[in-house]
Amino acid sequence: MKCDKDLLQKLKELKKTLHGNEKHRVNRLIKRLMKGDSLLLLKAIYGSKSAGRQWFLDIDAFLKAIGFVSNKAAPCFYSIIIDKDFVILLLYVDDIIIGATTAALKVKYYDLLRKKYKMTFNEILTDFLNIALTRDRTKRQYRMFQAAYVESFYETFQLPKDASVQTLFTENLRIPSTERGDLTPAQRGDLTPAQRVYVRNFPFRKLIGVVLYCNICTMPGISYAVSNLAKFTSKPVFDACKELIRLCKFIYNDRHRRLTIGGGRAIVSFSDSDWAGDPETRRSRSGGITFIGNTPFAWLSKMQTDTSLSTMQAEHNTMVPSIQNGIYCKKIMNASGIPGLKYKLAVSHMLDNEAARAVSTNPSMPPKAKHTHIKHNYVLEQYINNATDYGRVASADNCSDIFTKPLGKNVFKRHNETVSENGNIEPLPKRKKTICEDHFYCPR
Repeated sequence: MKCDKDLLQKLKELKKTLHGNEKHRVNRLIKRLMKGDSLLLLKAIYGSKSAGRQWFLDIDAFLKAIGFVSNKAAPCFYSIIIDKDFVILLLYVDDIIIGATTAALKVKYYDLLRKKYKMTFNEILTDFLNIALTRDRTKRQYRMFQAAYVESFYETFQLPKDASVQTLFTENLRIPSTERGDLTPAQRGDLTPAQRVYVRNFPFRKLIGVVLYCNICTMPGISYAVSNLAKFTSKPVFDACKELIRLCKFIYNDRHRRLTIGGGRAIVSFSDSDWAGDPETRRSRSGGITFIGNTPFAWLSKMQTDTSLSTMQAEHNTMVPSIQNGIYCKKIMNASGIPGLKYKLAVSHMLDNEAARAVSTNPSMPPKAKHTHIKHNYVLEQYINNATDYGRVASADNCSDIFTKPLGKNVFKRHNETVSENGNIEPLPKRKKTICEDHFYCPR
C-alpha cells in the first residue's frame, strides 16, 4: 500500500477517535506512510474497537444528507415526510428495513443506498435478524416467530425433546442462589460427583444467551424464567441447569407461536409484583408489559433493588418502569412526524392493587407511605400532566402476572396467549388530553 493524500487524511481523522495501543499503531502507520514506505494491509480497520461508532457516524451522515430525519427518541429510527406520503428506515448495525407508502419511494431510496454501500435487497420482508415474518393483508397484521432459530440452536446443543412440557418453570419453584450454612447436607441437596461434573461442563452461559435472544425478540412469556435463571450465569447450580433444559424444551414445543403486530393504536401498560418473593433476600419481583393496540411493545421481569415493606410499595415500585415504557413509546411515535400519528391522550396503565392506584393519584403522601416518596413523585407527575391514567384490573385478568412468578398450566397458557398473540387490549375510557409536551433528554 502506497501513501496517498486521501488515505493519510482518513488515518489522521481515525487517530483522533482512538485510544491506547490502537492510537499508537495508527500513529506509527502514518509516520511510515509519510516517509514513503510501502505497507501490506493485514487487517481491515473494521475490526477496531471504534469501528462501530465510525460506521454509525458515516451512515447517519449519509442518511441525513439524502433527506432522512433521525427520531429524537430512537436515533436508529429515520423518516422522511413528503406531503401525505412517508418513508421510514430502521437501522440495526448494517441491517436495514425500509418501508414506504408507495413502492416507487421504497425503490428510490434503496437505489440511493445501493450507490453508496454494497448491499442486497429483498423486496418483501420475510426474515430479519433470525426472525421470520409473515403478513396478513386482510387483517393488516404482521406475525413474528423464530422456529428456524430455535431448531438451529437445538441441533447445535443436542438438547433433548419432550412434548409433554407445557410450562416454562416448575410451578412455585424457588432456586436458592447461595449455599446456606444452617442447612444439613440432605437439606442443601449436595451433589454427587457425576452431578458436579455435569454442572462444570454445562454450557450455561451460551445457552442462556440464545434463550435470552428469543425472549427479547418474540417470546415475552418466558421473561420470568430467563430473568430468574440469568443470575446463575457466572456460577451455575444443578437445579438451574435442569430448569434451563426444561425451559428449552418449552421453547421448542412453543416455537411456532407468533408474536402479532397490528390491531388498534391505544397505548396500554400492565404491571404486577410478587411481594417478597425471593426466599433469601425477601425482595419483590417486578413484571410489566406495554401494548400498542394489541401489539406487545416492551416487557420486563426484574428483581427490585430494595426490599418493599408492603404490597402497596412493591406494586408502586413496579409501576414506574411500565409507565416509563409507555411514555417512551408515545415519544417515539410523536417524534416520527408521520401524518396522522399523534398521541395526545393519556397512556392507560392497569394494575390490580387498589392501594397503589390510590396513592398514585393522591398529591398528599400518606404518613405510612413516606418510604416510596421519590417514585411516588414521578408516578404522580405523570398523572397530573395527563400523560398516564391509572385503572384497576382484576388479578385473574392481569396478564403481567406471567412476569412475576411460576404459574400453573392453565393460567400460564391464558396469559401467554394474551402477551404473545392477538389479545383484546382495551384502553381506559374517557382518557384525558396530555398537558405537557414531550421532552427529549438527549436531543439530536
